[in-house]
Amino acid sequence: MLLIVLLCVPPTMAWAQSDDRTHSPADSLATAEGDTLAGDNPQSRGLSGAGKEATDYQNQGQNQQGYEQDREENTSFFVSTKNNPKAGVRTNVTNNMYYGEFTNILNLIKSSTMTNKVGYSWTDFRQQIKTNEKRNASSSYNAGRTLPFMATLKGNYDWSEDNTTNAGGHENVSRRDFRSGGLLLSKPQLKLGGVNLTLKSAAGMNDQKSLTQGQNNNVAESYLDGGMQAGTEIFEGVTVAGRLYGRTTGGDRTLGGENAPSSSTTDSVGVGVYYGIGMVSRRDDDGVLPMREFGSRS
Repeated sequence: MLLIVLLCVPPTMAWAQSDDRTHSPADSLATAEGDTLAGDNPQSRGLSGAGKEATDYQNQGQNQQGYEQDREENTSFFVSTKNNPKAGVRTNVTNNMYYGEFTNILNLIKSSTMTNKVGYSWTDFRQQIKTNEKRNASSSYNAGRTLPFMATLKGNYDWSEDNTTNAGGHENVSRRDFRSGGLLLSKPQLKLGGVNLTLKSAAGMNDQKSLTQGQNNNVAESYLDGGMQAGTEIFEGVTVAGRLYGRTTGGDRTLGGENAPSSSTTDSVGVGVYYGIGMVSRRDDDGVLPMREFGSRS
């Protein structure tokens, strides 16, 4: 629903802004650190990327991302698997760390993949009465070309405990239990007339239970965001691009003995004009032949 609302808003010549009145670059989908479409893993190419996609599409006729390019099909659901175990000891002047890690990657039909990872580490400090223990696990599924759009489902678990005893014999325990999950959907390089579009949307949740010096710091929140990038080449070497982005978050936070609901809403609009033209040379058997190459460059 949020993505539909965003698509109905007409783009305007404006700088990117958020509800706290701070500015962000016009060629970024994010309005602030952490406000990304992917939630925990944001990788946005911004307006310059949208503009370059539009130019590449018109100049080279590329209408799909690499994951949609024609490749030889494997009819079986399970294609291959790869296991990567690791274990070792790391030591330096301050501590000794013992760790283990195991990663399993399943390659499935139509370039879809499932990745599972577990890890453990225990650290003993040399000059302090201090230990640190960490456990983590993650799982992700990438739909590859099984759907007409990109889809990624992720889940993460991180647990850590730090035990420190000071010179007076007082022990302090800091513990953190963090879990997150999310779904990212995107459709790159949609063609609408002469405009190249990229649509993205994500939803997920974050659940943290933390204890430091006897004080709780807990967070339980969910988020929903959506964005659109559009770019087109208006003249040879001149590209105009724009983007809309919105994000809403809601849940509860606990600090010490205080519990309160939390919510936030962020939106931004950006427009940019990009120009790029270059000259390259290509050598063949007859010598050096000049060749002009046009395109938007960020």
